[in-house]
Amino acid sequence: MKRKPRPYGKFKTQNSCPDVTGLVGNAHPTVLSPVTCHPPTPPPSNPSTLKPIHPHTPAMVTFAPQSLSLHQTESTLALGRWLGERLTAGTVLLLQGDLGSGKTTLAKGLGQGLGITEDIDSPTFTLISEYLGGRLPFYHVDLYRLEGKAVDNLYLETYWDGLEFPPGIVAIEWAERLRHLPPAPLRVALTHRDGGRHVVLAPADVTQATLLETLTPDALLVDEV
Repeated sequence: MKRKPRPYGKFKTQNSCPDVTGLVGNAHPTVLSPVTCHPPTPPPSNPSTLKPIHPHTPAMVTFAPQSLSLHQTESTLALGRWLGERLTAGTVLLLQGDLGSGKTTLAKGLGQGLGITEDIDSPTFTLISEYLGGRLPFYHVDLYRLEGKAVDNLYLETYWDGLEFPPGIVAIEWAERLRHLPPAPLRVALTHRDGGRHVVLAPADVTQATLLETLTPDALLVDEV
């Protein structure tokens, strides 16, 4: 069932100029760097003050982005379906790209992959659409008309912290408007290229990276059949 967000006290809307702050320090969504998990602050460099590293101290881990060319709209839908069939509950996708780059098309594919039969449109004016009829809940967010405090006032963390809403898949269009990122988001940057589209998916943890290793152009062709 598709539900609009409740207009309770912490939910507000506001028209503002777009925020140009990018997710990785760059307003251009075509630039994505690998996600890095940093260890705790290193000890002093003086050898006499060095202490043994605890055996459970995490080492620095880098997850390489996955790039694909999407030659037609159906390819973007197929990518969304592929992800929707495989992503686990609690995954947050940060969708970046210019107008017409395929963010909403990808979200439609996500819904199809989750088994949602309702039509999925960009919630540009409702801001958040909730779909509860698939294998997992699907929360579709569009921040195009918001910036700064207006984005904070949506309290989007309630959609991934598992306390107020059941864990599902969250897809956020115009995610560069976010001032506070969710933990371990899957970043998806869509751009126009050579008459089609190009996508870069940047995983934030081992689960996402392992899944994306199986994502190939052939996998999408199989999904399209």
